[in-house]
Amino acid sequence: YTVDGQEGVMNPLGMSAVRLEVETHIVTASATAVQNLTKCVIAAGVKIDELVAGGLASAEAVLSPTERDLGVAVADIGAGTTELTRFTDGSPFHTTVLPVGGANVTNDIAIGLKTSLKVAESLKIDHGTCDVAGVDPDEVISVTVLGDEAGRTVERMEVCRIIEARMRETYEMLRTEILSAAPGMLPAGLVLTGGGAQLGGAAVLGREILEMPVRVAAATEVGGLVDGIL
Repeated sequence: YTVDGQEGVMNPLGMSAVRLEVETHIVTASATAVQNLTKCVIAAGVKIDELVAGGLASAEAVLSPTERDLGVAVADIGAGTTELTRFTDGSPFHTTVLPVGGANVTNDIAIGLKTSLKVAESLKIDHGTCDVAGVDPDEVISVTVLGDEAGRTVERMEVCRIIEARMRETYEMLRTEILSAAPGMLPAGLVLTGGGAQLGGAAVLGREILEMPVRVAAATEVGGLVDGIL
């Protein structure tokens, strides 16, 4: 807020002033998509209090006040999309959604190894990592191939190279988006969250490509009816 020309006011309540100005961050969405999502949630028996952009909700769950003040970005890597939100001086100033996610990694494994998406997902979770440098080149794993009940064995390195290639592309898209918005304003680096961020070596590869601090975080201090919702 700006109160009578004084900038940087975080909470103007209770202050005396003649002129009040605000710089606000507005997130827009398709009305049809919002209405359909609302109907689905209500049909599942959950009451909606208000709508919140996914990236802002993720940031609320994993960022500390210090990180927000310093300047930080949070990337929520979901199945089909990656939501990027950037903060400076405690407030969000850039949000975007990239059309890549964990499902793209699974799909690449399925195509590369000629197996089903179910088997590919299991390989990704049980044996996958983004850090190919830490993989034993002689390690082999069993994989079921389409049309072959007996299956076969493949080098774990082959699986991890597929994962590393897709995640590298995702990080390069994040880097492009970060640099296009406002470069050099992220002293606290990038915070990763979401299912796609749980891959081994995700932070290591992120630091290599983005050249900034990168950490993987999960939601903290979550209360209420968590078991009922999850």
